[in-house]
Amino acid sequence: MPASGRGALFQILRHTASGRGEGSVALPDYVCASVIDAVVAAGFTPSFYRVADDLHAERASLRAALDASPVAALFVSYFGLVDLTADLAFARETNPGAALLKDDVHAPLDVAHLRGADYAFTSLRKALPVPDGALVTPPFAMILDDQPASAFALAKLAGGLAKDARRFEPAEDSSFLALLRQGEELLDGDGAYRAAMSWMSASLLEGIDRDAVAARRRRNFVDLAARIEPLGLRPIVPLAEGSVPLFLPVRLAGRDAVRQELAGEGIFCPAHWPAPAGALGVASAARLYESELSLVIDQRYDAADMERIAAVLVRSGAKAA
Repeated sequence: MPASGRGALFQILRHTASGRGEGSVALPDYVCASVIDAVVAAGFTPSFYRVADDLHAERASLRAALDASPVAALFVSYFGLVDLTADLAFARETNPGAALLKDDVHAPLDVAHLRGADYAFTSLRKALPVPDGALVTPPFAMILDDQPASAFALAKLAGGLAKDARRFEPAEDSSFLALLRQGEELLDGDGAYRAAMSWMSASLLEGIDRDAVAARRRRNFVDLAARIEPLGLRPIVPLAEGSVPLFLPVRLAGRDAVRQELAGEGIFCPAHWPAPAGALGVASAARLYESELSLVIDQRYDAADMERIAAVLVRSGAKAA
């Protein structure tokens, strides 16, 4: 198994290139910059299609991108909430020759279901307590360095342990932040793209009850969604039966100020994502990049935590964008 989601994408594209050659890859204009970096590192040229407010591909834009005959097209299952079956079927009908890739980095428990794609991949560290690891469906022989262990996993694990140790012995944030930053820096580059998952993550995965993880995430999502509805806030995409959410994404006016107030209460909610250079400057993606906030609902938290998040949103005067 690869060490990271971007490594999985890199290896899928190199595998694709061996049979189809290199060329362009059609990407959604709402995407993490690391995806673009992995596409370029694999020897491909990114092109973009538009993503609508419901986080599905805009059909006319996707058709135009596919008519340009890309080698591959990538679709993102945003926040573990977007069912890509219809998008993938449209892409297959429009360009039967393109390799269709499903990015399940936000949906690690759904990666086994291709839903019409040729490949699906995910990153385990996004949802589970492991320092590295990714999955690819269907599996194939990976391209590995001479030293296949992922160096970034060591830094990530050390940083995570140092952060957790503060429960027992107070310490400055710098005690773990430098290690976590080092891990992020080591994630990019040819060596990390080609690395295999570490033995540490393989061992940790054996002790994780994934059904319990899924149930807690769904329960927290439903709980928090009900608490914020009186504020006029709703998930960008509702929770469908069977899906396992990574976050509860909302659009907020003055997103950064609200995010800062949450952080002041020890609630750290990421924004997905900083707008990458080179993406299309269309209204749909710009609105998402500027207003989206991912409210945490993962398995570390319970109903009391959802109540606390909602209370801070009330105090901050959070409003829908």
